[in-house]
Amino acid sequence: MTERTVIFVGGPETGKSNYLFRLWLALRDGKRRPIMARGLPAAAEYLRQGAETQLSGAFAGHTPDGGGDICEIPIYAGELESSIILPDRPGEEWVRFYRERRWPAEWASFLGADTSCLIFLRANSRLNQAPLDWITIQRFQGNSANLAKDEDASGAGTPTQVLIVDLIQMLFRLARKVGNAHFRIGVVVSAWDTVSPEEQTAGPFAYLNAEFPMLGSFLRSAATRSELMVFGLSVFDGDFDNQAEFRHEFQTVGNPRDRGSVVIDDLRGNIFRTPDLTEPVAWSLGVNAA
Repeated sequence: MTERTVIFVGGPETGKSNYLFRLWLALRDGKRRPIMARGLPAAAEYLRQGAETQLSGAFAGHTPDGGGDICEIPIYAGELESSIILPDRPGEEWVRFYRERRWPAEWASFLGADTSCLIFLRANSRLNQAPLDWITIQRFQGNSANLAKDEDASGAGTPTQVLIVDLIQMLFRLARKVGNAHFRIGVVVSAWDTVSPEEQTAGPFAYLNAEFPMLGSFLRSAATRSELMVFGLSVFDGDFDNQAEFRHEFQTVGNPRDRGSVVIDDLRGNIFRTPDLTEPVAWSLGVNAA
C-alpha cells in the first residue's frame, strides 16, 4: 500500500466517532496546520452529518455494531500530498478482535508499513472495566469469597487495561510482520475535560498510571523501543449531556469551531496544551513538532 494510514482503536463509547467528526471540522476550518484537507473524501456526507450533530450541541451517537465507515481523507502532510484512512469501527468489533485473536481479512489493504494507531480510552466512562481486586475480596469475605466450582469469572468483563495492552501487543506484532519500522501508537484519553483539575495538571500519562497502572507500566516500558505519545482530548472542552449551562453557551456564544483542545504528554514529563484538534493525527503521521 502507498497511503499513510491512521487506525482508530477503542472499545464502545470511547470517543472515536466524536473525534473523527471534530477532526473533520478542524480540517475544514481553513487554518494553517501540519495536516490540511485536500479535496472532499467519498465519505463527506457521513462526516458532514456527524459534524452537524456536534455543532447543534450534541455528541454523536454510538456507532452500531456491524456499522461504521472507513473514511479515506485526502490531505496535505506538510508540503506533500498524501491520504490517511480512518476506519471508524464500532467498539464491540475491537472487543471481538481481542477475544478471537484475529483481524478482519479485508483490513490487510490498510495495515502496512506506513500505518499508525490511535487507541481511545474514555476518562470516567461507566463502561471502563476495573480489574478484580481479589486481595480486598479475600480480606473482607474470607475463603467464602472464592468462586464456586462452576462459576465463570468472565462475567465481570475483561479489564479495560488488559484489553488495551493486549491490543497494543497485537498491533506491534502486525507492524513487525509488515515491516513497519517506524510504527507509532498514540493513546487518546477522551473526555479529558471530565477529569479533576489536579489530574489535568498532572497530565494524561499520570492519569493512566493512577487509573490503569498496568497500562501505564506497559507504555513506560514500550516507550524505550517504540514511538509512543499520550493525548488528553476534549473535542469541545465541555459536556453536552451533563452540563446544561455549557450546552447553552456553546449554542449562543462565539464560534463552536474554536472550542476544544488536546493535551500532549510525551511520557518524559513534557506536557503542553494546544487548541489544534488535528495534533494526534499529525503526530501519528510524523508531520508535527510534538
